[in-house]
Amino acid sequence: MSARLIINLPVAADDALRWSLCSAFGDVLTSGEGLETFALPAGTTVSATIAIIPAGHVHMRRLVMPARSDNAARQAAPFALEEYLATPLDTQRIACGAADESGARWVAALDASLAERWQNALEALAIRPVFAISEALLLDPAEGELALAVHVSSLLWRYRAGTEDAAGSIPEALADMMIPALIARHQPSRITLAGGEGNDGLQPGQLPLHRTGPLDPVQAAASLDMAQLQLMPALFGARLAASLDWPALLKPWRRVAGLAGVAAALALAGIGAEAAWLAGEARRYEEAGRLAFAEAFPDTRRIVNPRVQLAQRLRELEAVDTGGAGFLPLAGALAEAMQGMPGIEIVAVRFEAGQAALSVSARYRSFDDFEALRGAGEAAGLDIADAGARQGADGVSGEFVVRWRE
Repeated sequence: MSARLIINLPVAADDALRWSLCSAFGDVLTSGEGLETFALPAGTTVSATIAIIPAGHVHMRRLVMPARSDNAARQAAPFALEEYLATPLDTQRIACGAADESGARWVAALDASLAERWQNALEALAIRPVFAISEALLLDPAEGELALAVHVSSLLWRYRAGTEDAAGSIPEALADMMIPALIARHQPSRITLAGGEGNDGLQPGQLPLHRTGPLDPVQAAASLDMAQLQLMPALFGARLAASLDWPALLKPWRRVAGLAGVAAALALAGIGAEAAWLAGEARRYEEAGRLAFAEAFPDTRRIVNPRVQLAQRLRELEAVDTGGAGFLPLAGALAEAMQGMPGIEIVAVRFEAGQAALSVSARYRSFDDFEALRGAGEAAGLDIADAGARQGADGVSGEFVVRWRE
């Protein structure tokens, strides 16, 4: 069964909250005082919590504000209420409700310390959504009427006409003086006078009277239309006014989200480390390619892209490799002459196209190896001329030129 929880908020800090659980028809199912006594009957769910604020401690008024958005209306609300308040704005908690079809909004001001204390109590109850309403707004006058009712030790009043809807309370001792002022200000067409104890002495003047039964705030709050409640300002914060407590629902997932964030950070760190390693390997391979190209072509002064430069060198060799004086025939003849000579190691070969000769850098164990190579070259039709050599600890490093014998 669905029910509404009605809470009467106490002004004194020592007083307990009075609560009532009501059916959709306003019948009180159960009630009590103090949060410790509250318990939901089996099979009962609360569709809404309505917090009744003593009218003497809250100012609620329906105003038309030139605001294009809810945020702009919230910013304008303090200035719209300032002329109606007798207390400094910095001592008040001010809230603004949603606009209705006419563009009017409910704007409310409540003492900030009271609002804080009541909000803490309502959050401890943890039943949402919570709607706050002045007990004076529980009066229901017709269009153009001024509704009055004595409640506890004050006189509640509410006037409604067009977009104007204002309510409040007057100390009972000042009723005779304040009622004529209310009538003069609002010019009501008639007065609705709630019956019951304390109302017989009210003298609203010569205006028509419409008597009703005594005001029962709990029953009146339980019977309020949900659309009307949703227009009320969220005096106790948007979290309490929401149907779902999203922070509480998401709390169990915070740790999961944190672990997922840590895992993502570690994965990104691993990817970054791998990318750095691959970049280092690429640089090492590039440097090795440069060194190999420099050894193969020592005459090259600037090495930018070994792959491209090697292809360019091959194209140059192919372009000049014509007839028997080309690079390939000479290189092939030299390779054939070196067969059976393991003591000779070719370090670099450079083709001199203008001279139709090979300039060769080599290492060999002794000068006898070079003489043997020269003899084998002569037998193959080659002229191998010494271009310089030097003796080292690990053998001879020499240069020689290879061309065809004339």
